[in-house]
Amino acid sequence: MQVNPDLPPLLVRADADARQGIGHVMRSLALAREWRSRGGPVRFVTARPTPELSRRIQLAGAILIGIEQPHPHAADLDSVVALLGQLQRGASSPPWVVLDGYHFDASYQSRVRHAGCQLLVIDDNAQLPRYDADIVLNHGIQAPRFDYRINDDAWFLLGTRYALLRPEFLRWRDFHRRVETTAKNVLVTLGGGDADNVSAKILNGLRRLRDLDLEVQVLAGPLNPHREELCKLVSASPEIHLQKNVADTAPLMAWADIAIAAGGTTAWELAFMQVPALLVVLEDNQRSGVEGIDQFGAAQSLGGADHLTAAMLDDALRVLIRDRDRRQRMAVHGRILVDGMGPQRVVSAMEERQRSFSTDDFYLRPASEDDQLLLWQWANDPVARRNSFHNQVIGWESHQAWCVEKLASPDCRIWIMQIGALPVGQIRYERINRDTAEISLSIARGFRGRHLGTRLLEASGEQALRELGVRLLQGAVRIDNEASRRAFLKAGFECRKQETTDGIACWVFRRSAQGSSWRVDHVAVH
Repeated sequence: MQVNPDLPPLLVRADADARQGIGHVMRSLALAREWRSRGGPVRFVTARPTPELSRRIQLAGAILIGIEQPHPHAADLDSVVALLGQLQRGASSPPWVVLDGYHFDASYQSRVRHAGCQLLVIDDNAQLPRYDADIVLNHGIQAPRFDYRINDDAWFLLGTRYALLRPEFLRWRDFHRRVETTAKNVLVTLGGGDADNVSAKILNGLRRLRDLDLEVQVLAGPLNPHREELCKLVSASPEIHLQKNVADTAPLMAWADIAIAAGGTTAWELAFMQVPALLVVLEDNQRSGVEGIDQFGAAQSLGGADHLTAAMLDDALRVLIRDRDRRQRMAVHGRILVDGMGPQRVVSAMEERQRSFSTDDFYLRPASEDDQLLLWQWANDPVARRNSFHNQVIGWESHQAWCVEKLASPDCRIWIMQIGALPVGQIRYERINRDTAEISLSIARGFRGRHLGTRLLEASGEQALRELGVRLLQGAVRIDNEASRRAFLKAGFECRKQETTDGIACWVFRRSAQGSSWRVDHVAVH
């Protein structure tokens, strides 16, 4: 593979074991493979890798570096910092480091970042009191709602559009699931470890369903310590088959009518493959993701594995097997959640971050149907909800109907602000009478405080006036929303009066077409 001199070395640090599974390693490896595909060198540091994990890492084109003791053992951090020093000597720009694991605390992050690199932290739950990173990546469905405490210059990649699926899934981007009237094929996959042998509990529960004539495939991950017991269970049930060391799980997911699965990385793979799923929470860090997928309608949560009973599994599976309409909705919503392009988006964002950032480095594009999920996640950001005149969390179904209406309306324009391939904000203009269009805008977390709200207003105002055929633009801002107040004033709007909207005090900003001096020469609306 040809080396890309503009792409610095990438150092990935992630671990796997029977308790935490292999999800951290596999999703980081998806990112590493995308980096390699663009010509960048990769080092992958992991503690005590098994032969199977070593093989997968090396097949991805990464140089494997095994260590004996993970953090908080001092040798871990010392080894990574020493390796960074070696990479810096041969690189034209600072290396990138990816940390994926709950044991990499703020002190670990700070020392790595200040050793002279750019740092991306993959996180699921904002569980640390503070983060120190250039980019925080959380590809959970509820990620935009988390309150991260972090350095002021950090970027955020939040939401399922950044889900780190392995490249073998991309071959299934055109796959369209046929949802049968009655489900028959059931896939059981509890991740790469399954230390508590939840697989056995589920297999015992499936024995109650023999009257349904099911075909069951069980995936035992490479770090599963209970394979012998599972083999004995399967040998007594001819309808159940055990699969071990499956490198490419996509064909089995395509085969399945229903999956019973853990709530980690596998849940995003199942969503992409449009598999109706019953999800089990194996660890607390999976809980928010499972709850979010359930609320979105792409799967059903069975709750924590410690509370799962055979009767609960029996009831849930019998209902879902016969409910074709619900399985159809799960399949459709799954592909909405995950489109398989997450690794490409993340690496593109890393490349953008590597370049010097300026508030002029953006362009606008019209929003499309493909932006519905992005707009929904932005709308439910805690700051966006707090600054709104209606604070309730917005449900997906109502948002989807709203998007269809607004995107088709001749009285509405929605533009997305992008930095390279990275969307960072949105603005909506809606004609409310013959002369006036009303404005609503928001900037994504990690890009606030950079005057992008002002730039967004300046770049889109003339276009909105022209396309909507109005002479006046107007925006209402809550009295306590100081950031938006400054953005409107800096963009040349006048604060005409203070009003009360739905009982909430607000400022009203207006600007007319006459005498306009919008700054539009720097940006194109594509």
